[in-house]
Amino acid sequence: FVIRRCSNSCPRPVTIRTIAKRSFVSSTADNAETASSLTHQHHDHAPPPSFDLESIRQAKPFTKWLASEMRSNHAGETGAVQIYCGALYALDLRRSFRVPLYSNSVQGDQYEANLRAFSMEHRDSEQSHVDLLEGIMDEEEQSTLLPAWRVAGFGLGFVSTIFCPRGMYLTTEAVESFVEEHYGYQIRRLKEEIGDSMAQGAAKQPIQDCEITPGKKELMRMLQHCCEDEVEHKNQARERHAEGPFPWFDWVDTSWQYFVGVGSSIAADCAKKV
Repeated sequence: FVIRRCSNSCPRPVTIRTIAKRSFVSSTADNAETASSLTHQHHDHAPPPSFDLESIRQAKPFTKWLASEMRSNHAGETGAVQIYCGALYALDLRRSFRVPLYSNSVQGDQYEANLRAFSMEHRDSEQSHVDLLEGIMDEEEQSTLLPAWRVAGFGLGFVSTIFCPRGMYLTTEAVESFVEEHYGYQIRRLKEEIGDSMAQGAAKQPIQDCEITPGKKELMRMLQHCCEDEVEHKNQARERHAEGPFPWFDWVDTSWQYFVGVGSSIAADCAKKV
């Protein structure tokens, strides 16, 4: 199979023709309308803020630590888009093969419709983060392992959903908990650097040290926006998975989230280097 970059329309990323055809045929207008209405009902957000990307670009070249962090950010957001694409594809397969979640089919259909709306909204949110990052990063500044991150992300979303859709909420909480810390570190360090630059300006240090401050401030504001989105995703996922259905043993949840958290950390470290 082939994993493609997921656009806003999230084209079918797996080219297994027979299954994909069955999945597409089973996607009815009624289900799409349900997912859309659920998205607007529960998540009526204001338009995202705009950012001065040119100002951020003028602050380049980034210091070594920041360049590696930005490369990791872009790789992570790219993978996150594919996580939701994988979840949506798994939901299509479950619907195509009529895999039951509850003994009450209506209840199961509603649960999966809610997850579909959740995944569609968050996929689009993550794509907006990718677009922002690509607005300030050139291709050579991005991870060379982007194809691998797309495959890994899609696989994680698919596996999290195909057996029990509640698993996608657990995965989202685990991933976003890591991302919150990841962005938080960058924001704190940028604040320190901005403070140092302003101190140099007050001490009449070389002017070029002060000129990068506006760009860094705008970058910090952009990262804060992304971080706030991720925290919201984490909180929504936590609320959803608390509703059940629950596994037989509590350790199933904790073990899975530990696995996802460690995997996210390892992937981020790799993307910083390559």
